[in-house]
Amino acid sequence: MMQSVARKVNRDLVLFRQGDSPKSVYLVRSGEVELTIPISAHRTYAFCAKAGLLIGLPAVVSNQPYTMTAMAKEGSETAEMSAAEFREMIQTDPALFLSVLQILAAETRSARMAIWDAGSAPGGPLR
Repeated sequence: MMQSVARKVNRDLVLFRQGDSPKSVYLVRSGEVELTIPISAHRTYAFCAKAGLLIGLPAVVSNQPYTMTAMAKEGSETAEMSAAEFREMIQTDPALFLSVLQILAAETRSARMAIWDAGSAPGGPLR
């Protein structure tokens, strides 16, 4: 039987760092997790994942390093499931597999729209 481990965060806690091998997928149960990705030597893109969102999904599904750093903020609660258990679950549950595909498709679309928005900003396309 597969289990997730729930954790109440008493202080800011790094769940994973950009470049780390994927070990787990996380569900934000309450509070927020800050996700950051450097876009240049002096600029970092940051956004907050709120309750109900899965964190680390692309890395775990692709078995590639995390592309962002995730920090659970003080007072939040997360649930963690190992990458191996999560992969096994999606292989045996067609409904879950479809949900994962939908999540990844939405994330891909959001990333493409952000690139498009950045490219259409004053100053021309990114290069």
